[in-house]
Amino acid sequence: MGLASPKNYLYFWDTYTLYATVQPAGEMHTQTTASITLSLDGAFSLEARGDESAREFRAVFVPPGVEHRVTTPGVRRVVIQLEPGSPFYYSLGDLLESDRVRPLEITELHVNYTELCEALAPAFRGRVACEAAHAMFFQILRAVAGAAAVAASERLARGGLRDERIARVLDDLRNMEELPAGLSAAELAASVDLSTERFRRLFKSEMGLTVRRYLLWLRIRRAGAAVTTGVSLTEAAHAVGFYDSAHLSRSCKEFLGFPPSFLTGQAVEMVNCAAGPGAAGLA
Repeated sequence: MGLASPKNYLYFWDTYTLYATVQPAGEMHTQTTASITLSLDGAFSLEARGDESAREFRAVFVPPGVEHRVTTPGVRRVVIQLEPGSPFYYSLGDLLESDRVRPLEITELHVNYTELCEALAPAFRGRVACEAAHAMFFQILRAVAGAAAVAASERLARGGLRDERIARVLDDLRNMEELPAGLSAAELAASVDLSTERFRRLFKSEMGLTVRRYLLWLRIRRAGAAVTTGVSLTEAAHAVGFYDSAHLSRSCKEFLGFPPSFLTGQAVEMVNCAAGPGAAGLA
């Protein structure tokens, strides 16, 4: 009997995630999030749309909207993803000005890379507590952005410098127990007394993506959370407003690079940390 494939662990909060993975090569996909990937095992290859060929990285930043895939299987990688609405998103500073994949030089990190890898290694030995995953998330973010930038970003977000109407819509969406299948930009615009076109432009300016894509991403996240409770993919799809499991599958491949069935098998364990310890605040 062969050895079982190593398990991957996906920890998620309201607006950011941490993914410890040895996942084999995925499909080309486009995320709504900004992501930072660190390898614990040397270089891995990543292919991005627009590049002539795959490039090798030990650490890399991928901005929202860039179609890409990892082409090296079996390499331990820790990936953090931040939604544009995350209080820590803007700590990434100049990286957000880029529309292409950016290598992160090991020598320019704010911490020792070897020590950082040692701190992240327990993520591959089994499921860790949400508090531990939360600490790992911030270790990576501080390594790239610096502790001061991360703290400043959280203060700015708490100070309400984003447009308060968009912030209100985001809060309302995250607090909805159910996302209606037909929820539209027009309804969201009306809830904050804006015209549909004005709301769409403002949302895109504040969030860096369209209302439609954000709603789709929110449904995928909720479907993933539903799967962790033991419901079927079909039940999860219907619960969050997808027409059927095929619609969920297509959307999951588009955003994540793998089908939702990957989340329900032995390959990955999803851990919902949004309501538990480590759910909020700067670690």
